[in-house]
Amino acid sequence: YMDADMLVVNDPSILMDGVAMQGSGVYNNAAFKFSIPDHPVLDIMIDNFIEKYNGNKWGQQGPLMFSRVIKRVIGCKVDTKTHVMTCPNIEAETMMKWGTRQIYPLAWYSGYSMGKSYDFMVTKHKLKFDNPHTTLMIHLWHKHSKLVETRLCREGGHKKYISSFIGIMKEKHCPITTKHVFAIKEGEEGYCEF
Repeated sequence: YMDADMLVVNDPSILMDGVAMQGSGVYNNAAFKFSIPDHPVLDIMIDNFIEKYNGNKWGQQGPLMFSRVIKRVIGCKVDTKTHVMTCPNIEAETMMKWGTRQIYPLAWYSGYSMGKSYDFMVTKHKLKFDNPHTTLMIHLWHKHSKLVETRLCREGGHKKYISSFIGIMKEKHCPITTKHVFAIKEGEEGYCEF
């Protein structure tokens, strides 16, 4: 599973069943893989979702639920060298803690800076797209990056957008979607349609 705002930059099929931490010990539910039907972890998460539901608390049914279930309910421990997760409270195939930089190389607050230049973002965040073991996906943190995209379009239109980090990444890795965002008409340079 991947949220719609996950940008795939390398082939994710190399991933074993597992989840990634977004940082600070929080497992995130924006990308995960459980390849067997009725995986016991998913069953436990669904039960926990219902039991602990609180629509007034951000993340209660998302990252906080994933973290709560993986750490406390099923008691997973991670081998720091191999990243294999051992979960004594369930019978399951091996799960992996995916590398944070592999899935979440940009922290949630980076959504606000995605309008900066490609070179700035790659240098500042030490992004490496040539190795799938380094970076597989980028979470665009749509809640924040959407504001940046709208501002870029208002301030500079198509030209400003396609010269930004988010514009370059989307144009390269989501060319069909990006083409539809910019309804380029004959004789026009294109406009943003958010």
